[in-house]
Amino acid sequence: MARPRQAEVRDQRVSFRLTPKEAVLLRERAAHAGQSVSDYARTAALGAAPRSRSNGHALEPASYDQIRRLGVSLNQIAKRLNAQDLPVPPELPPLLANIQAALKKELPQ
Repeated sequence: MARPRQAEVRDQRVSFRLTPKEAVLLRERAAHAGQSVSDYARTAALGAAPRSRSNGHALEPASYDQIRRLGVSLNQIAKRLNAQDLPVPPELPPLLANIQAALKKELPQ
């Protein structure tokens, strides 16, 4: 499904120069907020506080995404085992225990 068109078209360009350190900082802040560099810079330049992508935890977006992918993979494994009425492989419970221990260690309570 296509995105709905915005009422106003952004067809004007503005450019500015940054030092290499400033450019890295801008990219890092945009990534941390879950925004593109242009969205982040536009929001900051127009005086609004850049929004932060909320994932419900104080995790870096990359860490959150890795954990989400792990959950999706585990769900697919469970779905296939249940659909084919297969027994749980003996290596799965220790693997799940390791994943749970790592998540408890890394996730804020």
